[in-house]
Order: sequence, then C-alpha cells, then structure tokens
Amino acid sequence: SNQSVTFPGAVTITGALTASGGGVGEKITQNAVTLPTDASSYTWTGIPSTTKQITLTYYDVAPASNGNEIWLQVGNSSGVQSSGYGTVSGFIMSGNQSNGDASHEGASSGAKFMLGTGWSGSNVDRYGTFTLRKHGTGNTWIGEGSMWVYSTDWVRAWIYCNGYVNISNLDRLKIFNAADANYTSGTADLQWVS
Repeated sequence: SNQSVTFPGAVTITGALTASGGGVGEKITQNAVTLPTDASSYTWTGIPSTTKQITLTYYDVAPASNGNEIWLQVGNSSGVQSSGYGTVSGFIMSGNQSNGDASHEGASSGAKFMLGTGWSGSNVDRYGTFTLRKHGTGNTWIGEGSMWVYSTDWVRAWIYCNGYVNISNLDRLKIFNAADANYTSGTADLQWVS
C-alpha cells in the first residue's frame, strides 16, 4: 500500500538521500566545471555502468574564434568514440532586432552530436542543455538538446540537435568545438542518473 509522511516545518537532510519505490532506487550525481581557457575540450569520466540518463547543461560557453559549433562525443574505457552516431542538427535564426529576418540550416553527422551546424561568428555565447537516455537494455542512447545563442551584434538563434549513438559501457562524455579553439568563458555541468 502507498504511504505518505508529513513533516511539520522545515526538514534538513545531511548526507546522501536515496528515494526508492518498488525496489528501484535512483541516484543523481552532478559534476560542474568551469571550462578551461587553455584547452579546446573537456572530458568527464567515471560515469557508472548503471547510468540511464545523462544531462549536460552549459552557460555562457564561448570558443575563442569562428567555427563555434559545440560538438559532443561519448566513449568508454577504449577512448572517445568517433563513429556510430546518427544525428541531425540545425538552427533557426533571427537577424538583428531591427530587421527580424529568420533563416534555417541543418546537417547530419555520423561522428558526433553537433549542437548547431554552420553557425559561426565571434563574440557568441551559448546557453543550453543536451540529454542522453539509454534505450531499453541495449547499447543505444537517444540524444536531444537545444540551446540559445546570443551575440553582441544582436543575432539570436535557437539551435537543436537530435539523434542516437550505439556504444557499450559508456563511461565518458567529451565537449569540444568545430574550430578546435580554446574556450574563453563558460561553465558546464554534467549530471547522470543511475
């Protein structure tokens, strides 16, 4: 039978909290970093084999030069995987606020998740999220994400990415950019549910 507990007033929890029901417990692990300004990529490792969902959020991320697309790859103990992806990505853009023009561009890739394609420019900051969910009990992960970009010349765009990747024993995720340019700013947070 279902039971509920009511606490009068505030409740403080010290240490780990696992919520379970029906014999299934879930744990959320969070790993926030400031992207290094002396590197063009960052890789999170140590994602456990029991993970069912991985979410990357990022704020104010900017590579130092054009070719600012953000790319993601996953990997395992053999390294980062550069094949086995089926993805589509693109953007819908409005021009500067005075003309309100809109355009669209899209592309696909078998080597990575692309958060925006054909989108380049200086002084562009990115804010967004990308989630991978394990499909069933196999080795397929379904990914979806979007972000908002802002530049000093008033250009705004909504960027999307959807797709999948086949990989066994996923234990890492790499963020990098098309220009292989060092990041000038930004924080990123990787969370996983296991």
